[in-house]
Amino acid sequence: MKKLSLFLLVLVFCVGCATMGSVDTREVMKDQFNQGKQAYEDGNYSKAFGLLKPAAEAGNPNAQYFLAIMYDFGRGVKTDHETANAWYLKAAEQGNDDAQYNLAISYKIGEGIEEDQNKAVYWLSKAVANGDEDAMHVLTNDYAKSSQYPEAQYALAQVYRNGVKLHNDEIKYPNEGDNSELAPDMAKYKYWLEKAAGNGHAAAAQELSNLK
Repeated sequence: MKKLSLFLLVLVFCVGCATMGSVDTREVMKDQFNQGKQAYEDGNYSKAFGLLKPAAEAGNPNAQYFLAIMYDFGRGVKTDHETANAWYLKAAEQGNDDAQYNLAISYKIGEGIEEDQNKAVYWLSKAVANGDEDAMHVLTNDYAKSSQYPEAQYALAQVYRNGVKLHNDEIKYPNEGDNSELAPDMAKYKYWLEKAAGNGHAAAAQELSNLK
C-alpha cells in the first residue's frame, strides 16, 4: 500500500534476497516471503507477520517492505510509524521502489520521522529512477516546479535521458500488467537539466555545457 497513492503502480521485487550463508537459506527466506505475502493478501495478518518478520530480519527487502506497511497501516500489529520507517529504510537501501516512495512521503509529511524535504527529494529520486510513477508525480509537481529543489529537477532530467519502465501497484492491482515504457525524451531531458542548472545544480550545469 502506497502513502498518498495517485497512480497504478507495481511493487517492484528485487532480484533475490540479501546475501546470506547459503543458497538453501536464501530459498527458504524467499519461500517464507511468498507465503507471508499470500497470507497478507488473504487478510491473515497474524500469519503474515509470523512469516514476514523472520524473512525481513534475514535481509529480504520485499519482506521488509511488507513488514513496514503492516506497521505503517496497523495491519495485524499496532500502528507504529517509527518502526515502519526503519523497515522502509532497510528495504529502500536495497532498491525497493515502493519502500523508497513511502519513506520519502514519511519525510515529506514528518510521519514517524523528522520532516526533511531534502531527504524526501532524495528518496523520491531513487524511486523515480526505479520506475515508480507515484514518485514521479510527487517529485514533478511538489518539488521540481520549485526553484528550491534543483536536485528534483536534475533527477527528472536523468529519467528523461535514460527512459524507465513504469509499474503498477501489485498489492492493489494484482491482475494488472506493467503500465508502460517511458522512452527517453531528449527535449524534456534538456528542459529539466536547464532548470536544475539555472538553480545552481553544479552537475547539471556541467552536463549542460557538455551538450553544447
